[in-house]
Amino acid sequence: MRLKLHAAAVGLALAAAAPAFAQVTAPESNIDTLPRYSAAGDWRVTIGAAALVGPTFEGAETLRALAVPDIDVRWRNRAFASVRTGVGVNLVTDDGWRVGPYAKLNFGRDEGRSAKLKGLGDIDPTIEVGGFAEKSWRFARASVELRQGLGGQEGAVAELGGDLRFRLSERLAAAAGPRVRFADATYLQAFYGVDAGQSARSGLTRFSPEGGLESAGLAGALVLRPQPRTTLTLFAEQSRLFGDAADSPLVRLRGSRDQTRFGVAIGYRLGGAAN
Repeated sequence: MRLKLHAAAVGLALAAAAPAFAQVTAPESNIDTLPRYSAAGDWRVTIGAAALVGPTFEGAETLRALAVPDIDVRWRNRAFASVRTGVGVNLVTDDGWRVGPYAKLNFGRDEGRSAKLKGLGDIDPTIEVGGFAEKSWRFARASVELRQGLGGQEGAVAELGGDLRFRLSERLAAAAGPRVRFADATYLQAFYGVDAGQSARSGLTRFSPEGGLESAGLAGALVLRPQPRTTLTLFAEQSRLFGDAADSPLVRLRGSRDQTRFGVAIGYRLGGAAN
């Protein structure tokens, strides 16, 4: 029985699924090799659920727990759509490379989520569009992703990541590696800045961040396939805010530079071959 595992579940805690998890790793990457479609059918559909724990808001020291659906749909080796990873197309699938356009929904931020956000207002949901490139080897992968917000906050982000992959047994695999995230001034202003009106309402001092490194950390996942169609994933990420994100009065006075995310997900693959 071949273990086909989504290392993007490492970043399942990362936000396409819910507003508490606003960051994301490279889309639809795998602990094992990229799944290929077979004669059993061109479509690959996995349904499931996840329990997630992460910061109440970006830069928070408090955590919140969420239960969310987890649905992943792929067509051949070309297109994918997922609650956790967004929607994209693999225009290049050669020699371990995947390159293509990509879009996801950033759920923004709700002022009512925490008393520490009082006076800062809401950040509207935003569609982020861009592209990704990923190179995979037998025991490793490296990726880069660029996205630009359209509507809501209109900032840009760049994310770099990598994993070492470990096949522990026929049914058990693991992956772990670094994550680095950059953001422009527009994005950081939305999530970490404090303008004059927000300062008057919240009591925080005015703050206008400049673009640069937002965060860096490590992510890991342990994935078990107890049955041919069933996958159980445990994942965690520990990151630290840097630069102007860390210097924000929201983070310094009401939050923490250290950000923790972890959770568990279970998925069941419908139809087709169970390999």
